[in-house]
Amino acid sequence: ALGTAGAIGQLRDWLDGRAALIVNADAWTQADLTPFVSGWDGDRVRVMVSGDAPFGPRSAVVASLLPASDVARLGPVPSGLYEVCWRAAAATGRVETVPYHGPLIDCGTPAQYLAANLAAARLAAPAAETGVGGAGDETSSSVSLVGAGVVIEPSAHLDEAIIGAGSVIAGGVARSVIWPGATVGSHEVLVDAIRADRRVTVLVR
Repeated sequence: ALGTAGAIGQLRDWLDGRAALIVNADAWTQADLTPFVSGWDGDRVRVMVSGDAPFGPRSAVVASLLPASDVARLGPVPSGLYEVCWRAAAATGRVETVPYHGPLIDCGTPAQYLAANLAAARLAAPAAETGVGGAGDETSSSVSLVGAGVVIEPSAHLDEAIIGAGSVIAGGVARSVIWPGATVGSHEVLVDAIRADRRVTVLVR
């Protein structure tokens, strides 16, 4: 509810004069932040932006570095970083942009959340072929990711499935995410779905 700037303002006392490296908790990327942080002068705002378009209010931001002096000016009121910080910094030449050309998915909807998980599973496909989390048998697709302690019954079939730790899978799971500890019964076939627990399943259509 506070927006990114307001949330940083809420953390101002905890940051205690330190700069902040900020990422969006609901965005999935493959960005390596090590070179992004390296060599930063600590004075200018540094922003990693998806693509090569000029930086502006509609830019898809992957990460940002906020100097301590800018953090100190933020308050715990609903606000965005572009409006209360980046725009003024850009006008005075204090914004340095770094382009990012990899995948970026905003997970603000169930469909986007599912897309991000499937993209991660596909990137990990070579590792999954040897059985990530111990699921390397005929029940598991080469692009399924399986967490620790998952029970996969002989009747199960996985195809592009992301299975959380401690789940029990007896039915079919295709292009779906199963949260930790959830169960898919032998009579069930979940396709394009997100299962949170026995009472909550979101079908993405």
